[in-house]
Amino acid sequence: MKESFKRILIVEDDPALSELLKDVLEQHHYHCLFLPYTDEILKVVHDFRPEVILLDYLLPVMNGEELCACVKQNKSTCNIPVIIYSAFPQTLLPVKDFMCDVFIAKPFDLNNLLNQLEKHVLRYRRKNRYGKTRVFLF
Repeated sequence: MKESFKRILIVEDDPALSELLKDVLEQHHYHCLFLPYTDEILKVVHDFRPEVILLDYLLPVMNGEELCACVKQNKSTCNIPVIIYSAFPQTLLPVKDFMCDVFIAKPFDLNNLLNQLEKHVLRYRRKNRYGKTRVFLF
């Protein structure tokens, strides 16, 4: 039986890292949408319907924390797992205030990232399977 593709939204402004992530994630059955930045994350989420969102912390326009807050404070998208990563040491950032599901320090181990993505996609799918269907009201 062929494994179903998992939908992931990635906001990353570094083209080299985006290309690396694309290669790795597509090999692991992820359907990826990459954006270098966005200030309309709720529209993008509504249109793409990701099962997990991966955000760099330092981004042009809005940083990863602000984008995460937009997702997590919206009733129709708050159940989508968000992972933020950054080269900033974790101790300098108020991570507990980010509202993200996971914070990963850069440089990160790709296996750790893949494990976190898989864990959160499975959790998201279980929640949606058992009656907590996501509803997009925009």
